[in-house]
Amino acid sequence: MYRRFSRPPSPMALRRKDWGPSRARQAEMDQQLWDQKTMRVYCDSSIHHKTNTYGVAASYVYDGWVTVTSERFYRSGALHGTLGEVCALLHALRHLDNDLQGRRFLPESIIIMSDVDHIHELLLHTEHEVYGKCVQKIHDAQAAIERDWPELSLEITYLPPKEQSNNPHYRGAHNAARKAAMNKVR
Repeated sequence: MYRRFSRPPSPMALRRKDWGPSRARQAEMDQQLWDQKTMRVYCDSSIHHKTNTYGVAASYVYDGWVTVTSERFYRSGALHGTLGEVCALLHALRHLDNDLQGRRFLPESIIIMSDVDHIHELLLHTEHEVYGKCVQKIHDAQAAIERDWPELSLEITYLPPKEQSNNPHYRGAHNAARKAAMNKVR
């Protein structure tokens, strides 16, 4: 007996995949860009082992403006990825002061985001042998910003991988950190 089967569907590897962000994600990024109440700061770091350098960068997103700053840190001895992320937070806080002084309209809140999942626990340990000095400098910079602008709400939070994907602002900080680590800072 002869039975006729339907044609099997094409394999997953041959199906077209949309690589870009969805329309909802694009709308979310536009909303962040034009938000006049909240400034978002994305931080990232990169390591270049041959030269023992950290490249750190921050992307400031507020009121239609995106500003990316980067810096290079040298360190003798072993390089720790988490230390680079803590240095990126310090870099963001130091440059945040300059960025706020040039603004005519200040945001109501500032959210500084890092891709270290345990950033809250890390900022509690000022006695740590590797991160302690940098964490103490972060606390000092936070206190200076809160003293100069008491009406601002400043928060440091974790940026999960789902929020990192298709995020051009985080990607700008990531690329600037890589360039800084590779000695391509202008």
